[in-house]
Amino acid sequence: SGQAARRYIDRRSVMSHTQAPQRKTYVAKASLEVFYTGGPCRLSYDGTMVAAACHEAVNIVEVGTGKVVHNLPGDTEPITALCWSRDGRRVFTASRSMRCSVWDATTGESVRTFKAHSTPVLYMGVDPTGTLLVTTSADRTARVWDIDKGFCTHAFRGHGGMVTVACFHPDARKLQLYTGSQDGEVRAWSLRERKCVGVLQAHQSSVTAIQVPMAADGGADKLITCARDRVVHEWNLKTMKRISTLPVHEAAEGLVCLDPAAAAGLIGKAAVRAAPDAIYFATAGEKGMIRVWRMGTGKPVSSAVHLMAGRVVGAAHEGQEEDEERDDAAAGTFVSLQPTSKGDGLLAVTGDSRLLFYGSGEVEDRDEEDEEEDDRDDEEEGKIVIQKELIGNTDEIIAAAFLPLRDGSKHGSTSDKLGDGKPALNALAVATNSSLLRVFDPSTMSCTAALTGHSGAILSLDVAIGPNGESLVLTGSRDHTVRLWDLAPAARAVATGRAVSGGAATTAGAKCLAVGQGHVGVVAAVALAKRNGAPLALSGGADKVARVWDIAGALAAYAEARAEAFEAAGIDPKKHKGDHPSVRVEPVMLGAKAAAIAHDKAVNCAAIAPNLTLGATCSGDRTARLWRLPDLIPAGTIRGHKRGVWAVAFSPTDRIIATAGGDKFIKLWSCDPNAGVQSSCLRTLEGHTAAVLSLRFISSGTQIVSTGSDGLLVLWGVRTGAAVATLDGHDDKAWALASDADGDVLATGGADAKLTLWEDGTAEAAEEEAKELALKAGTQQALSNAAASGEHLKAAHLALKLGHPFALRKAIEAMMADPEGHGDAALDSFCSGMKGKTLHRYLSYIREWNANAKFCEAAQRCMASLFRHHSLSELSGVAGAKDTCETLKAFTTRHFARAGRLLRGTYLLDVALAGMGALLDDDVEGGLNIDDEVKTTDHRGIIAEMGFTPTDTNEIDTFGRLGIPAKPAARTPVLTKLPEHVGGDDMDDFDFDMEDDKGDAEELEGEMDEEEEEAEEDPSDSDSDAPPREVVTKKAPAKGKRAAPVKAPEPEPESDSDSDAPPMEVVTKKAPQRGRPPKAPKSSKSAAEELGLAAPPAISPRKTRRQRRESESEQVELEPEPEPKKKAEAKTPAKRKAAPKKEEAAPAKRSTRSRK
Repeated sequence: SGQAARRYIDRRSVMSHTQAPQRKTYVAKASLEVFYTGGPCRLSYDGTMVAAACHEAVNIVEVGTGKVVHNLPGDTEPITALCWSRDGRRVFTASRSMRCSVWDATTGESVRTFKAHSTPVLYMGVDPTGTLLVTTSADRTARVWDIDKGFCTHAFRGHGGMVTVACFHPDARKLQLYTGSQDGEVRAWSLRERKCVGVLQAHQSSVTAIQVPMAADGGADKLITCARDRVVHEWNLKTMKRISTLPVHEAAEGLVCLDPAAAAGLIGKAAVRAAPDAIYFATAGEKGMIRVWRMGTGKPVSSAVHLMAGRVVGAAHEGQEEDEERDDAAAGTFVSLQPTSKGDGLLAVTGDSRLLFYGSGEVEDRDEEDEEEDDRDDEEEGKIVIQKELIGNTDEIIAAAFLPLRDGSKHGSTSDKLGDGKPALNALAVATNSSLLRVFDPSTMSCTAALTGHSGAILSLDVAIGPNGESLVLTGSRDHTVRLWDLAPAARAVATGRAVSGGAATTAGAKCLAVGQGHVGVVAAVALAKRNGAPLALSGGADKVARVWDIAGALAAYAEARAEAFEAAGIDPKKHKGDHPSVRVEPVMLGAKAAAIAHDKAVNCAAIAPNLTLGATCSGDRTARLWRLPDLIPAGTIRGHKRGVWAVAFSPTDRIIATAGGDKFIKLWSCDPNAGVQSSCLRTLEGHTAAVLSLRFISSGTQIVSTGSDGLLVLWGVRTGAAVATLDGHDDKAWALASDADGDVLATGGADAKLTLWEDGTAEAAEEEAKELALKAGTQQALSNAAASGEHLKAAHLALKLGHPFALRKAIEAMMADPEGHGDAALDSFCSGMKGKTLHRYLSYIREWNANAKFCEAAQRCMASLFRHHSLSELSGVAGAKDTCETLKAFTTRHFARAGRLLRGTYLLDVALAGMGALLDDDVEGGLNIDDEVKTTDHRGIIAEMGFTPTDTNEIDTFGRLGIPAKPAARTPVLTKLPEHVGGDDMDDFDFDMEDDKGDAEELEGEMDEEEEEAEEDPSDSDSDAPPREVVTKKAPAKGKRAAPVKAPEPEPESDSDSDAPPMEVVTKKAPQRGRPPKAPKSSKSAAEELGLAAPPAISPRKTRRQRRESESEQVELEPEPEPKKKAEAKTPAKRKAAPKKEEAAPAKRSTRSRK
């Protein structure tokens, strides 16, 4: 059952965990990336660097390691020409945009740019002195430039077609330049006379190379030219006549003249002795062969192996023929040829972006007896072999696997590297969407071998150790065939370090043992048995058929064929452990043991269980099937994925099988033969964001690594089902995944043409974590000490380094609270040196502080300091700057609005004082005596303190005596009640407007009039019999006008006043004494209305007071107005007329002064 299976996997996982260490992470050790995509490629004169065009940029690559040293950015247009300076310090480039650039090769920086021609430059070269640069262009001209000063010294015109190539005479004293054009014409130019001194017309197509054979007898006066018309011409520079013509039988793309002394290994010592003064040159072209010629002969002196040697033509169906022919045309041709620095080798560039370094060396990896026997032949004959290969563009990396070697095998021992009795990792076999099986050295990431045999692209491969220690590789291809290879010699060459020496980086000793035919479609899945000498293999493909292959029988058949071939050649096979150069053994047929229709769609992957009894296949039909081997008997079907299944693998220790599909999931299934092979899902691993394409078990089956279309490498725990580490290694689909025996080293490859090598970084990560913890503890102690000693600037630096925002804020607040006022200076010193990640972290802290009103002051001060010391471009370069600024802006707007409300609230006191200026204190019993002396100067000071600006002293006196305030200043705030607020106790209920709004003033005046009508007088604390006082106000004069004189109104009959003094604006009446009944109510009109005066702009009572007054049960009865006052009543506003009359309230016991 499922529960029993889960208990089983938990128990087995616990046992495995005690045996194998658990890995936490991986670290990318090396990677092979695209550095050349076609176009110009030039070797430096010292032979250590290569400048190669990569789209619109140029990469400077180190020849020894294949690593990109510098990337010279372009201008979005392809590179059309480039060259090196003689000293190797500068690189000259030209793009299709007609811009030429000079670069510093040591720093990768641009030195100068200029425009050389009106059309793109096609060729660039430097003279022997290193002071002149020649450029040829499609505008049919050639120009010579001074390198140091950057100006044009010569401009040569005369060609009838595009000038494709140029060459300076090697002898600097000659001062001659030779150019070739697309129409086959060659011209000689004199730099002294600045004119054409010869026209050489013989070629019928575009000239591709021009050379002066300086090493030959009289070579300084001769010229060698080649073109795509399949011939090479020899010219006499004195007479400008053709001497001879040599057919090369191919469209030559490159020609290099050889020095017989330096290139004797390429030419052959016998040939050099026969004609030491002859002209020797090497050609490369469309046939894919490097050949050495001697002028005057009709056949090559020596030649290299064809690029596609050993490849079987055909065997692909019609739909693939066009694509394969196009791929073969690129892979089997050369596009350029250059000499090495010492003249003893050649650099040939292929059409599929490979850089092949040719030299003289051993062709075969033979025993010492074979080498001694053939020493004489090697000395006499020229040998041209590939010594090194750099792959500029691997295209898609589809499959990869490490080649294992076992110590004590019959082919040798590498116990110092491989260990005792354990399979070890050496070379890396890679399928790169081509028909070549490539072998890479993991230490340098350089290609050490390229094997031909398939006629279509290789889509799958697997490796195992053979019964005799062979490094067996099984490959499946688009040519519908399966091939079995022995790559032990190539693996040993890498393991022993011979892959970097002459001749070892070839296909020497690596051979194809058998070819299996039977599939009628693309073979996309192969699997080799990993134990017992790999006796069988399983394959599947687009024909939906699974096949079991007899590997043991094929190895035995090949051994018999080899023995027969040696006997036919008369050589004892027992004396030669390897192959003999004179004996060629053809691959044998790989027989099939069983075949069956496996799925409804193409088979994507295959696997064989460690016990060799079960096999598994998966397909795009969303299922995986189990088979009993070797008879291919169905043993079960796994269903559960919602999309096609791309990968399947058996656990090396548990009865578990893992599947990965296009639904982004990895599923673990029980696979117990004793339980009837009832597959139940144990766990589902979720973490990839796209389809999972490959997976492997590592750490003795306790962990899984997987890659997918998201380009991620994910490390999983089998027991927990959680992702331990997620690593981003590719920009596109990661198709290939290879691991060593237990996962110490991984290799991944994908559609981005990138091959990455990963190493277990668990130990390094643990050491770094321990160091970080120790450093963090020390830093925290230093932070505590700095905070305690008052070194706030130091504390801020330490808090930011540790990532403690609380401690950082405390330090900043302490700096701002400096009593000496040095807080801003300290904060500026703290912010001035920030950059990169530190600045990003600091901005994130400021964002968090600014979101809280308690800490916004510190955030605002920090922002101000940042803006003072960092430019906008620098701040905008911080990661997430846009989102951070939006957050800061939103909360800063709120903080400023709140601060504005607080600031406006402070105006309440000013407005209140301004309103209180209209009321006079009545501390003196009996009120104010009009005969009392009122000092004008005192009123002027009071009015000035309240913010008023009277224009005249008389006006001040008049207003002061009448109790009417002077006109406020232009910016005096006006208090108005906000309509949306109900309460009256919050200062936010008022809106302060700095402008003198006439409408607001009138509304305020109207409210004040109503308040005065409803107001009631409190009983006086005095025992005097004086009548109550009543305040009568006069309307303030209009703006810009002086107040009109006030006339005394006629005395009212009801008035008890005995004074004969003239009427004043302030009229007082004694309140009734305690115990006396109040007088009859008066008219609703106030004394101010009777005098025709308006009330002063004083502050109105609070709304809550009005509510309290309206809620009182007793109403104030006002005294009716006499008939003569009807005119004044008619002049009152309608609002005042409509106000209901109220009864006079009972006298309160508080004083009039306290109420005012």
